[in-house]
Amino acid sequence: MAEVLATSFEGLDLVEGIAHVWARGPGGEEFALRPDAGYLSPGVGRLAVAVAATRAAAQGGLDLGERITLPRGRDLGDRGVLGTLGAGLRPTWRDMVVLMLTLEDAEATARLVDRLGDAAMADAARALGLDERALAAFPEGPPCVTARQAGAAALALVDALGPAGEALVRPLLHGVRYRWRVRTRLAEDWEVATQGSRGVGTVEDVVLWRTAAGPAAAAVALTEVDDPWRAEYAMGASFRDLVEAVGAPAPASSDGEGGR
Repeated sequence: MAEVLATSFEGLDLVEGIAHVWARGPGGEEFALRPDAGYLSPGVGRLAVAVAATRAAAQGGLDLGERITLPRGRDLGDRGVLGTLGAGLRPTWRDMVVLMLTLEDAEATARLVDRLGDAAMADAARALGLDERALAAFPEGPPCVTARQAGAAALALVDALGPAGEALVRPLLHGVRYRWRVRTRLAEDWEVATQGSRGVGTVEDVVLWRTAAGPAAAAVALTEVDDPWRAEYAMGASFRDLVEAVGAPAPASSDGEGGR
């Protein structure tokens, strides 16, 4: 397995960028390629915000159904979809979580971080196995993580969210995989949770999935990328090789929830 995967991802190095890979299967087996070299990861930052928001809601510190009044679109700047919408919107905090995880909306992310505060973000970072200072500048400054840290954060995600948080976040992440070719190369009936991003010079993806033997996770990033769209497409084939080698995802259960 290791030789096949190494060849697959080293091939990306030659034409698309520098690959950073870490994956762990349900039995604890690992595959890694440059797993401890750092890169900026907005995707991991957003997962931490989701953890902080759902924990605050569970503890009574945040009402996800509370509506907030937004200023006129032009006053929101160019930090996401919210700035292009009409004036007078009153989304809920739950809506902001949805926008953050499905559209990577920077304005929604920033407002959630401001509402939650530094202590909640530090607690979420610790819950995902990150240094509590990693998110100190997020979202303006994405956390610098390694593929090993990003993959481990994915494995910690379900426990960090708790039952109520998982019920909110899982369907959002499960649906995100349809957005980019990295995800659409995975079979549609697989229970896959994913969060990634495309930034200047970097393409990343963090995936958590359920196999028949238990949970598995992987983190892949390509840095020093010239063409993010082409790199993301090319990364899809290697990512599929990785998922299938580590452990094929089990089909989702009939109720759509699946297991961990």
